[in-house]
Amino acid sequence: LLPPLPETEFEISHPAELLEYNKTKTFLGKKASEYNFKSLENQSTRILAIASHAVSIGDNDLIDEPSLIFSNIKEDKEDGILTASEIFDLNVSNDLVILSACNTFSSSSDSIHKISGLANSFILAGSNNLILSRWPVDSEATMYLMTKFYRSIIFSNEDGFSNDYSASLRWAMLETKKVEEHPFYWAPFFIIGI
Repeated sequence: LLPPLPETEFEISHPAELLEYNKTKTFLGKKASEYNFKSLENQSTRILAIASHAVSIGDNDLIDEPSLIFSNIKEDKEDGILTASEIFDLNVSNDLVILSACNTFSSSSDSIHKISGLANSFILAGSNNLILSRWPVDSEATMYLMTKFYRSIIFSNEDGFSNDYSASLRWAMLETKKVEEHPFYWAPFFIIGI
């Protein structure tokens, strides 16, 4: 059983407020389900942000591939576990996918792939850029860092949204470092893109 992540609600709702709710689709709490995530298929969005638990190969005997864990609501034959192979089968054309969870970059030690099944799957499903984590993350520090990141991409460009995700992530990391000096808190995330 995975512990609740109360900070994720603010992490997701804060940027939605900044962007105005009518311009965003936000699933919080019990609505943050695998079923609702899959309902976004074929809807091209600029940013897709997921704040949840992630499971790597070997983390759980019942899950045999990298996965994102959604709320424990079973809807329409969905089990609340979005696997890498399920992501691969979706059409999610997003400019940026943010996987705000633990170990979203990790893959099995015997994997021949350089990037995880989650990252690979999102790229092959149509996403251009991903923000991933290298290790288990602290939920409060992640909320702080991601809030700074969203503020930067929303407000750093006079013409509106910034496309410089790397610069925004770097700025958010430096801001987080002012509050939490240890790299564990401010350095778990990085960006890859095509």
